[in-house]
Amino acid sequence: MPDFSIEDRHKDANAIICGVDEAGRGPWAGPVVAGAVVLDSANLYDVLI
Repeated sequence: MPDFSIEDRHKDANAIICGVDEAGRGPWAGPVVAGAVVLDSANLYDVLI
């Protein structure tokens, strides 16, 4: 089950945490779409927990 263990380790260092994902078959087989998001860590846990 996913958790915030990695994010929690870097929270005190004021690190910017970015989530990324891609979808598609790759450049050899067709188009690829990628996205990234950075959320405000001050509000992150209030929304998700």
